[in-house]
Amino acid sequence: RELVPVKGQLTLMVPQREVTYRASHRLPDDTNASINPRSDGIVVGNSQERGVWSLEVNEEVRQRNVAAAMRFFGAMRSPA
Repeated sequence: RELVPVKGQLTLMVPQREVTYRASHRLPDDTNASINPRSDGIVVGNSQERGVWSLEVNEEVRQRNVAAAMRFFGAMRSPA
């Protein structure tokens, strides 16, 4: 067997104290959306690029992760 790199990338957003939950969902277009709150910010993203060795930020992936999170949370309704 041969090792294959899998590059992951996360985006760190400004911390928000009111966000105390984790959420993730696969959108209809097969994109993953996820958020994980931490004390230093909200981690957005859930990407895996098989076969990629680079450690450089992929701006397209960053934009896709943030857009997916916005679509996911934008579709939620306010509690009754």
